[in-house]
Amino acid sequence: MALEHLAQSKTAQIETQAIRVLFLNTRDSLGADVAVHLSLARWLDRAQTEVWAATSTYEAPGSSTLAALRQIPDLMVLPLDLGRPLYGLRGAGRALALLRNVRGAASLARLALLCRRQGIDLIHVTERPRDALFGLLLARVAGCTCLIHAHTSYYRHDATRLFNWTLARADAIVGVSQFTAKTYTQSAGLPAERVFAIHNAVDAARFSPAVPSAARLAMRARFGIPAAAPLIGCVARLSRWKGQAELLEALVAVRQTLPEARLLLAGGTMEAAPDGNGDFRAYLERRVVKLGLSDAVIFAGFLPYDEMPTFFGALDVLAHPSVEEPFGLAIVEAMASERPVVAVRAGGVPEIIRDGVDGLLAASNTPDELAVELLRVLGDGCVWSDSFRRDAKPRLWRRSIVGCWGTAPSSNPSALPPEGKARFASVSLTFASRREAPRSRGGEKHGSASVSD
Repeated sequence: MALEHLAQSKTAQIETQAIRVLFLNTRDSLGADVAVHLSLARWLDRAQTEVWAATSTYEAPGSSTLAALRQIPDLMVLPLDLGRPLYGLRGAGRALALLRNVRGAASLARLALLCRRQGIDLIHVTERPRDALFGLLLARVAGCTCLIHAHTSYYRHDATRLFNWTLARADAIVGVSQFTAKTYTQSAGLPAERVFAIHNAVDAARFSPAVPSAARLAMRARFGIPAAAPLIGCVARLSRWKGQAELLEALVAVRQTLPEARLLLAGGTMEAAPDGNGDFRAYLERRVVKLGLSDAVIFAGFLPYDEMPTFFGALDVLAHPSVEEPFGLAIVEAMASERPVVAVRAGGVPEIIRDGVDGLLAASNTPDELAVELLRVLGDGCVWSDSFRRDAKPRLWRRSIVGCWGTAPSSNPSALPPEGKARFASVSLTFASRREAPRSRGGEKHGSASVSD
């Protein structure tokens, strides 16, 4: 077995006080939550942590999580057959996926053995039910701490008994905002001492205003958008609660003042249309026609993560009309790119944006108010001044990057003030220290291996 080979081929025994963290990913796509974990895996202070990552070998078309992990230095990457998610599958396809999940359980057992041999202290997973369950089972079998990183809020009507069982037994829940964290104490009934709130961060070296003009124009040309057209962007899964339908109505009002304005929607969908006719994108496309916006709205679909800095650079403003957004990673990515943001005053967004200082906020489900705020940015009396940009960006760094990462990116060390500490790593260390006795440590600190037969 490759597992035994890995254990036998380690080149040195390393005695260290650093915590050993394993990120477990059972997802088949690289979404915003996985992107956050990739950033954490890259930037956690290696003086405090040794970082491993186990990820599924089954991947849907699009950006590859496995490939992204292999680009991170000082990271042991473990590709695993963890089966397949069952959502969207029926009949024979679902039966086949269930069979593959049996093999996934066997991979999980071998991974638990590796975790014990290598002295892994903490298993880090998202709150996605499959991720969370696999992470908890792995942690319990391997004798590790289980930390669930909650990127979405808790809603009783969506939670299954199995998910509630998993949450109740996890060692810590980390919400991406105070708003999100409170849903796990107030709605899920979890004890406050096990629930934390830590804002997401953004890589200031990746997302910056330094996007070449030619690249910005090429991104616009790719979607048939004139170079001088006022361009509103929206980055989110196409869904009712993400607010794209309300944004279309706001665009109608915006175009009464700026008839050349365009809207570029980035994101895929798995949600059914509210009228039962197709998926949510099809529903939005019908709304576009009905509202007379066929020449103004472009559906970009799902864009690879590597293309997002250029996407933000091509915009004049980011609109984020989501209702009860847990955090809004696209918001901080746009802010780091020095793009103005107009968002909804709900969920975790007010923890990021002070209205009129870091961005502009509108009330939920008010297309007219959203249009007014968009015109404040796009119109002749634009509020997005140089001082506005300077005020927004440092606060973004203080409130999100400092909250999550132990060190600044080496290519941009000025992104963090001296007092920035790894609160996220501190939370991990606190819970990992509850183990009754340390295990022996040893093994390679970077590279790639497989725990499959």
